[in-house]
Amino acid sequence: QIRMTADNNMCLAVHDAYKAKKGSPLVVKTCAHEWDAQDDGQLFQVEKHSGDMMQIKTELDGTTYCVTALTGDHKDFRVGDQMGIWSCDAEHNGRKGYPAKQTLEWQEYGDQAISLPYFPEGGCLTAAGNRVIGSKCRGNFPVYRTQQWNLRGHDI
Repeated sequence: QIRMTADNNMCLAVHDAYKAKKGSPLVVKTCAHEWDAQDDGQLFQVEKHSGDMMQIKTELDGTTYCVTALTGDHKDFRVGDQMGIWSCDAEHNGRKGYPAKQTLEWQEYGDQAISLPYFPEGGCLTAAGNRVIGSKCRGNFPVYRTQQWNLRGHDI
């Protein structure tokens, strides 16, 4: 589980995980017990590769998805855009109807933030109420509390 640092009882989750599909949005919700986390869409794997870059993946109903900005082409990404899940297939990403590879590659940013580094404003994963959006990363230290995520337990 990826927990909010400001409130360790709140977790990153896929909305309506039991009927998740490409394009399902990410939300913040009360953390499920460990044995229910998968069914609640709260289990994520952090896979580090190519330097300090990583992909954040989840498996739901036998399908693996990646955390991404739900904007399609990376040139369309704007602060406030909804974050969600999509295919991790980089071969097709960037084509019409698929998020670009640049919206699948994350890195740690500053003080426990996770960002899309290909964007000038950083594209930090941010809790906005119960929604999860991309927003401008605030400096290196400190970032906003709504941008801090606890990745303990993940090998990054």
